Amino acid sequence: MACFAVRTVPYFEYVESKANWSDEISREGARGKWALRNDFAVGECNVLVELLSLPCMAIVIVFEYL
Repeated sequence: MACFAVRTVPYFEYVESKANWSDEISREGARGKWALRNDFAVGECNVLVELLSLPCMAIVIVFEYL
């Protein structure tokens, strides 16, 4: 819905876990060690949970606004 709202086409590409610096954070979240070792500030955001509880058209309107 976000891509539709902002009129974009997503592009996906496979990256091996060893070469993907974001792999651990996507799997481990704030418990991962890589981000802390590399001075990244890690936190959690629940905005997506709130956003996805809205009706579909409301989500599209939010993304159009962003």
